[in-house]
Amino acid sequence: MLNTLIVGASGYAGAELVTYINRHPHMNITALT
Repeated sequence: MLNTLIVGASGYAGAELVTYINRHPHMNITALT
């Protein structure tokens, strides 16, 4: 499992990245900024 931190999640690109990582079987979102 790969833990990830997403910087700029409030913008459009960040929101799309959150959606993509949420569906990925080997990635886990640990923090959003």
